[in-house]
Amino acid sequence: MKLSIENISSEDDFSWRFAKFDWKTRSADSKRDVKCSGWHYHNEYELVLYQDPDSLFSGNIFAGDFIGEPSHNTMLLYGPGLPHMIMGKVNPDSQRGIETYILWFSPAWVERVIETIPALTTLKPMLGKSSKGLGFSPACVNKVAQLMVQNPSQQSPARQFSVLVDILLLLAEDKESKALTSIQYGYSEAGASDGHADRVELARTYIENHYQQRIQIADLCRHLHMSESSVYRLFERNFSESFAEHLKNFRVGKACEMLIQSQKPVSWVAQNAGFANLSNFNRHFKETKGMTPSNFRKAFSLS
Repeated sequence: MKLSIENISSEDDFSWRFAKFDWKTRSADSKRDVKCSGWHYHNEYELVLYQDPDSLFSGNIFAGDFIGEPSHNTMLLYGPGLPHMIMGKVNPDSQRGIETYILWFSPAWVERVIETIPALTTLKPMLGKSSKGLGFSPACVNKVAQLMVQNPSQQSPARQFSVLVDILLLLAEDKESKALTSIQYGYSEAGASDGHADRVELARTYIENHYQQRIQIADLCRHLHMSESSVYRLFERNFSESFAEHLKNFRVGKACEMLIQSQKPVSWVAQNAGFANLSNFNRHFKETKGMTPSNFRKAFSLS
């Protein structure tokens, strides 16, 4: 599947943009294919809200190695550099159709806003987690939807800014938000001191460079010049998972990339993703993705 970059704006000082899209069908003869922008990524954050009260859409959302089925009030946040798309069909048996509300905003802009308004530092953890993509709780979605459906793009820039900040605060306050992907895309470290951020980056790059080999916690301790207990805490605090879980999820994520981008045998993918044997790979993959590697590849090949 070919990955392309989408240019949200040609403006050098792009800040944000609200948009609304209506998916309507004029013929009831058959369902129609829907494909939005193909398999793509961009340099901006993207918040997307699907309004489908009549359940007209049947298909999948793809984000990194995540596959999900959107329904009414599905709301997702994609961080910069996270590839995504939607693919499926729309049932024309309704006049209401489907409405999609999207908010794009620039990483540089939101960083400047946080620097200018220190009270908004609370946004940083949420923005950092968006490198894996985020899904949100029904309570959060309902609150954000009330703001998005007012079509902020028709309001003054000052009003848009106010709505945007309200939306970001609601996202940051959602304690039930969940990551979509196994690994981080467009990695960014948020809310940390320089020294701490350096250690997190060193840990991340070490795993990225050595995931095909056997990695033990002692190897990482030597690389970071940290004790075993300190390394364990580093992963729990910054990746919200243990070292072993992070390594497994990273390898599964890399396997997903290989399955999407090549036609190599599953056994080859397992070996090159760092798994000791094929049965171990199949078990971990199904635990993480809810399907076999072969079925995962088939799901993407349909697009």
